[in-house]
Amino acid sequence: MVGLALGEAIGAQPLATLKSTPIGQALLVLGATFTALGLLWTNHIINRAVPT
Repeated sequence: MVGLALGEAIGAQPLATLKSTPIGQALLVLGATFTALGLLWTNHIINRAVPT
């Protein structure tokens, strides 16, 4: 998120690239997938360390 904000601040328009080009769209989906998997994995590790 910070990288996108910095890119927008300097005028590189990363959001336009992610939304309008096929490669950008693929990278956007890939990034969202990795973020979701990271959250699931972190949740898994926490639940194993501190059982509820």
